[in-house]
Order: sequence, then C-alpha cells, then structure tokens
Amino acid sequence: MVETSQDPKTITQLTWTLRAIARMERDTNRALRRPRLTETGWSTWRRIAGRAGTGEFIRLLHDDLAGAFPTAFDLHRWSSDPLVGMSEADATALAESALVDEESDTVTFLRAAAAALGMPAAGSVSSLPKVQAHQRVVELPGTGGRIAAQQVLTHIDLSFDRQFVYVADTFAERLLIGIAALELRSNPPEIITTADLKALLATDSRIDRAFGLQTSTAAEVAADAVRAAGKEVRCV
Repeated sequence: MVETSQDPKTITQLTWTLRAIARMERDTNRALRRPRLTETGWSTWRRIAGRAGTGEFIRLLHDDLAGAFPTAFDLHRWSSDPLVGMSEADATALAESALVDEESDTVTFLRAAAAALGMPAAGSVSSLPKVQAHQRVVELPGTGGRIAAQQVLTHIDLSFDRQFVYVADTFAERLLIGIAALELRSNPPEIITTADLKALLATDSRIDRAFGLQTSTAAEVAADAVRAAGKEVRCV
C-alpha cells in the first residue's frame, strides 16, 4: 500500500486501475495505445508535461481510456476527484507502485483486485453452467464481473457486455466490473442497482437466471427478486 495522506480506499482503487492500465500496455497483441505508464522513465510524458505533475499524468492515463471503458476509468464517475490534493511525491509513488511484474492471467488478476477492494472470494465460479449465446444472465452483487469473465474466457461465443447484466450497489463492485471490461476489451457493460432489478426482470425476456456467490450478503436481496420473477438462481 502506498503511504499517502489520501483516503486509503481511494489509493487502493487508483492502484488497481493503474495496474490494469499497465497490464493493457504490456499486452503487445492487444495493447490499445503506445506504452506510457510502462514506458521507461516516462520519457514521452516528461517531454510534453511542462509544469504538469505526476497527478496529471495519472489523470491523462485514465482520460485516454474513459471513452471506451468509462465504468472504471472515467474519473468523473467516481464519487469525488481522487487526485485532488495529492502531492507530487504521493502521485509518483502511486504510479510507480503499479509497475509490478504482472504476468498473472485475467482470472487471477481479478481475484487479487477483488481481495484488495474488499470483495468476497469468488468461489468455484467455473462450476456454473455455460450461458448460451441467446441468453442474458444477471450477475448478482458481490461478484464484480468475475463470473462473467470466467464464462467469456472459457467460451469464445460469449461477450462480457451482451450476455450479462451486472447488479452492483457499491463503487468497488462497479470499479472491478470496469477493470474486467478492460481486461476483456469489452464494450461498456450494463450495470444496474438492486433497486432497478425488478423493473429489468419485468421487461427483458432474455433473462432466465442469475448467478452469484453464496458468501455475498448483498446478493441475497437481489436473488429474492430474481426468484420472485420466476427465474432460476445459481450461487457458488
């Protein structure tokens, strides 16, 4: 954990969005732009930065992804600007902390991010049945996109944004869903709150089930709404 005067939760959240950016840049087969965060000495940034500090560098890294991956990287969607008041030393330490030797696969990376963000372990999500390409599944609170990611990585005919609707009532969950979207190079996913779930179930005929985690207390309320609508619920 980077030691700063900022809220520790905010620092953790920025750490993992930056780590996701670094992973994207290192993926030479699917990188979306030239390396910036992972560029040696941040030479391009230092050449154009002028008086701008590392906090603005972090902001630029997020802004460049905000259009395609707004869920996690549009800082305007955060409850408050996470970079306001951050010192140059703290911003530099934060950016440097993301430059870890990251070679884990997507499932492992999302598991580590979830643990850092205070979310429950994902359990044996690989045991859930395959979602069919014509279906849509509700992913219950507490999962943060990890069930969908497992399905998409296992079955090439599935899409992170087309086959799944995500119920997320906390910022940490939405952030992890957004990080997963970048990992999978997905279009922006549909994310709703538990309060919106009943209306969705009444209007979307393609939804026939929901997947979730038994360890998520928040999932229980959403699961009850799914069962009340006559849909199947599977939790692991």
